[in-house]
Amino acid sequence: MKALIYINAFVLGTVLMSLEMLGSRYLGPYFGYTIHIWAALISTVLAALAIGYFLGGRLADRTQSVRILGVVVLIAFVYVMLIPQFLDWICLQVAVMVDNPALGSLIACIALLFLPLMSMAIFTPFGIRLVLSGSGEAGTVSGTIYGISTVGNIFGILFTTFYLIPRFGSRHITYGLATVLLLCALSFVFKSLTTPPSTHHDSPNE
Repeated sequence: MKALIYINAFVLGTVLMSLEMLGSRYLGPYFGYTIHIWAALISTVLAALAIGYFLGGRLADRTQSVRILGVVVLIAFVYVMLIPQFLDWICLQVAVMVDNPALGSLIACIALLFLPLMSMAIFTPFGIRLVLSGSGEAGTVSGTIYGISTVGNIFGILFTTFYLIPRFGSRHITYGLATVLLLCALSFVFKSLTTPPSTHHDSPNE
């Protein structure tokens, strides 16, 4: 279980920041490539993380089901997979209804990215709770997971900006990130199906 959580902490951290980098490509054609877009993106990411951490902590205290964690990531997958389908419509509608480009970019950014980012943020406290089952090393576990996730954030920023965006279109990258989320979700579902109920939370080192 510990290895699965740590691997997915890196992967989800990568996807989260990749989406933030893509956000400028989503919003730029409609609201301009200005500092307001980055303010909207950073604010949306931080708000999604804050609420996701809160909800993830509450959810982890109620259940330690790996399958539920898989469902949460699956929600992020479905939403990200649909972004290319409703991206133009949302941005056009907001651009028409909101005269202020700065406010419009914030509204569009929330509509496009808040839900999947929040779903991914739920993973962190939930993952900590799963690894801590049977372990008292709360500081070590939480620090490790946040550290691995942050390394994933850095990788996501650099890999997306320096490699993916210059070579692929935003839609193809988005579909690729959605596929990665699906694999993460399936890894949790598979783990829940292959682990006997009596040993789901016995040891963090299984």
